[in-house]
Amino acid sequence: MPRVSGIVTETSATSGDVVTEGDILSRLDDVAQMAALEDATAQLETASRELEVSQALRARGVATEDRVSEARAAVQAAEARLADARNELSETEITAPFSGRVEAVDLVDGAFVQAGAEIIQLVDMSQIIVHFRVPHHAISQLEIGAEVEVFSPTHAPRTGRLTFLGQRADETTRTFAAEVTVENAEDPLPAGISLQLRIPTGTTTAHFVSPAVLSMDAAGTLGLRTVGSGDIAEFQPVTIVDAQSDGVWVTGLQDQATIITVGQGFVTDGQPVTYQQAQDGASLAEGLAGTDEDPT
Repeated sequence: MPRVSGIVTETSATSGDVVTEGDILSRLDDVAQMAALEDATAQLETASRELEVSQALRARGVATEDRVSEARAAVQAAEARLADARNELSETEITAPFSGRVEAVDLVDGAFVQAGAEIIQLVDMSQIIVHFRVPHHAISQLEIGAEVEVFSPTHAPRTGRLTFLGQRADETTRTFAAEVTVENAEDPLPAGISLQLRIPTGTTTAHFVSPAVLSMDAAGTLGLRTVGSGDIAEFQPVTIVDAQSDGVWVTGLQDQATIITVGQGFVTDGQPVTYQQAQDGASLAEGLAGTDEDPT
């Protein structure tokens, strides 16, 4: 945005341009600024001559020290006016404040623009900030600097860092604001899209199973039917720690477990079972299991 008002005389930036910090994007008419610069330069020359005369007269004992001080103050004031004039002139050149991509240009040669008006949108895509909300029960598991996996449906996965973690919950949602900073120079993600974040908060041993093999006992506890020592059916309570489109991760089982995947609804704890291992060698049992009276 321009810091001075004026008439647009030239616009070199167009939408889609990649620019470097300091590149000139547009120019405003500088006639008034040039006149102010010339006037300030003349005032400084006059004030400087007056200071020289005052100092010479003071050396001869004709002028007072007050006259010299006043002349020196006049020089300083003129120098300040000249610096302001030079700055005003430089502001007629609208330059890129940072390197980035021109997103939009709202300028027409000959148009008058006000100081502070938004005339060019420049986007820095070297980094992006991902904003998200954290549930109150998870806030204690996160810390600044944590590595975050970032997933997009249209771009390659990448890694970011947790750079902000709010400490005041939203009154309505009881969630906390958080931000992840992602380097975005290569294969840049566009601004404003939705992303999926994965933030490790610790490690745990879990098994990946189909939701179809989950069941509940008489008390309503979620679990899996497994084959225990002696080929005896056992109900093992489990907890779902993560869910994906093709299955869920559960904890609560031993590192090695044989899970009944077919017929688990027909056996009870302590009942002998016969089973067949999956063809791929996995610990899931494909076919099984039944009662003593009606084995499957």
